[in-house]
Amino acid sequence: MNIDIFKQRARNCSTHGFDCTVHFSTTPETGEIEPNEQTNIPGLEEIDAADVLVLFLRFRELPDEQMEHIVRHVEAGKPVIGICNGFQVLVRLGILPGWEGEKAASLIENVSGKFEDRWVHLKVETDNCPFLDGSGENGESYLQAPVAQREGRFVLRDKELAQRLLENGQVALTYRSREVEGDSEPKAAAGAYPDNPNGSIMDIAGICNEKGNVLGLMPCLLYTSPSPRDATLS
Repeated sequence: MNIDIFKQRARNCSTHGFDCTVHFSTTPETGEIEPNEQTNIPGLEEIDAADVLVLFLRFRELPDEQMEHIVRHVEAGKPVIGICNGFQVLVRLGILPGWEGEKAASLIENVSGKFEDRWVHLKVETDNCPFLDGSGENGESYLQAPVAQREGRFVLRDKELAQRLLENGQVALTYRSREVEGDSEPKAAAGAYPDNPNGSIMDIAGICNEKGNVLGLMPCLLYTSPSPRDATLS
């Protein structure tokens, strides 16, 4: 694990006006940072006073007294964003899609069977999430962001649940085609590789809960560029 990457992400958040604190998993015996430690992230009580929670961590079997700080933050309706591994955590815990804790979704191995490391084109699909600004030209916003994962394929327990996501406005971001002609909008990826880098159902790159305060996504929105119209991390 490159600690400097997380420091850089904190600095990127700071450019949006946040005062950031980064917590790492550590070994209980020595207190040294250890990415493979699954049961200890000290200092999570600071989440109780936080305005926004950003999760990058892999799934952890944290003790209840640590996990409850994350759960309370969600239940209080405060903004939570889970990026890449953090998205996997939110889905695995049932926080997303957030249907009364129902575990209706999963993130599994990419269809390619490979680690996918590339920039992708995205479309903002919801106006119900404080992290996303979808007020671009003609009410539509697009951006580019990198993905870097082997298990980024979003799937649902039942295909019928896809309609529920759509009706609830919970599809937050979708992958779009990299081919853009003139000023036209990027077309839907339509499941095609590599525009949809992992084979996610309905080209889903990110979803939110029904309240809109919890967002999970595979691309890293802390590194973005317009594509071709501006959408930003609010």
